[in-house]
Amino acid sequence: MEASLERAIRRIDAHVKNTMRSRAMPGLAVALTDSDRTLWVGAYGRADTSLKMPVRNDTLFQIGSISKSFASMVILQMQEAGLLSIDDPVSKHLPWLKIKSKHGPVTLKHLMSHTGGLMLGTDFTMSGYSEALVLNQTPVGVRLGTHFHYSNSGYKVLGVLIEELLGVENSRALEERILRPLGMNASTASITNDLRGRMATGYAPLYDDRPAPNNCPLAPANWVESFTADGSICSTAPDMAKYVRLLLNRGVCPTGRILSEQSFSAMLEKVVHPDEDPPTDWYSLGLSVKESDGHTVLAHSGGMLGFTSYMAADLDGGFGVVALMNAAVESYRPEDVAQFAMNVCRRSSERKRLPDVPRLEDPAIVENAREYAGTYSSDGSELKLVAKGKRLSILRDGSMFALERLEKDYFYARAEEFKLFPVRFGRKGGKVVELFHGGDWYRKAPYRGQVRFRTPRTWESYVGHYRTYNSWFSNFRIVLRKGQLTMIRAGGTEEPLTPLSGGWFRMGADKRSPERIRFDHLHRGRTMRAAMPGAEWWRTSAP
Repeated sequence: MEASLERAIRRIDAHVKNTMRSRAMPGLAVALTDSDRTLWVGAYGRADTSLKMPVRNDTLFQIGSISKSFASMVILQMQEAGLLSIDDPVSKHLPWLKIKSKHGPVTLKHLMSHTGGLMLGTDFTMSGYSEALVLNQTPVGVRLGTHFHYSNSGYKVLGVLIEELLGVENSRALEERILRPLGMNASTASITNDLRGRMATGYAPLYDDRPAPNNCPLAPANWVESFTADGSICSTAPDMAKYVRLLLNRGVCPTGRILSEQSFSAMLEKVVHPDEDPPTDWYSLGLSVKESDGHTVLAHSGGMLGFTSYMAADLDGGFGVVALMNAAVESYRPEDVAQFAMNVCRRSSERKRLPDVPRLEDPAIVENAREYAGTYSSDGSELKLVAKGKRLSILRDGSMFALERLEKDYFYARAEEFKLFPVRFGRKGGKVVELFHGGDWYRKAPYRGQVRFRTPRTWESYVGHYRTYNSWFSNFRIVLRKGQLTMIRAGGTEEPLTPLSGGWFRMGADKRSPERIRFDHLHRGRTMRAAMPGAEWWRTSAP
């Protein structure tokens, strides 16, 4: 067993080093555990690149939304003690919170499973109370318990409820009820300035207003204090291995049972299937439940300002992994490291041949480059896409710009004029027929659709770049394209805006989306402010 474990660790170590090198990640900590003990901890790279401080086993990372499962455990403990029922309406315990719903009251279980129809939340303050109060202004329009819409605001409400019923701060409740009994003595349930000397420096892309390609330059991320239940736990890889063991042992730790068998089973209930996930993946109460080759795997990811994380526990295989990274870049995924480690552990335990260290995808290699090739036109302007083997480039005004894939049909062009937006392709019947770049729209010969659109005159006044000092959601751009107002976030994600009553627009293509935005303060033909419930952004002169 020890020999096979050593081979497995060597294979995981090789993959991590390969990933760190090819992606230029700053730092990463990984831990493997079975149901009895920590099997291995690996520390890689720098906790602080400028000081050349290495990641160590005791380096603190912010684990982000993995914290939600801790909060769910405390709520279930409170149910065991008779202080509440997860089927209680939120208003029973927080009567000042009056969430308007056409489909009955929003319950604690709805919040725990992200099925309450609540907005994601804007993190415009670091107070759970202020974000909770905003929910009084955002009516719920979906049938409760049926639609998954991730909501940090919902978990902030749960943290407020913990404080109201237990009479202690949410962070203290998490520490006393989960962290300390587990022996997670290096961990804390709040992000405070006093921790900065112990914590890795978090890194984010140098530019916050554009897509981040592979190996983009990084800068220290903004620092904020945080105490809310949706994601304020800071931990180390060895400490997180203890938490994974708690999951593997179904709520039991060396000091006794933290969660009853009944409550632990409730955490595994397959409440809702997130639309974007495979049909084998579900969300329960603060955890994702994945079915893989007859194994039940509990998992969750986390993202903070400058940090990303991933945790998984194979209940049937009896092992788990955690990966913590001090960078928040879309192409840097600790989930990939963790899932490879899980695959290696499973095959090792089944005495099967270990998987090879995967060759990391080169974003400049485009297997289907010929699908995108051709000439695209737009009102007298023209772009030519050139495919040479598995390489794709834009030819414009005699200059050639290479494209790198960000995701399916999304590319990054390393050229000054294309830097602010990804190059995105649209399909019809499976064939590529159009190209989008910000507010620009180009068509190629197979396109047979509408080319002229009528829109309300006021919509032109909304187009522009809006900013705020909110580090979580600092800026976005509004474009008018193909008769559709669209929000383009800094990373390139697009959300169509659909007009509603009262000047509001729904954000996103899904009619069930609770996200809302409106524009006002008209000045010289342009709106100066974009507002979402509880937060606002103001027009900037930057392009």
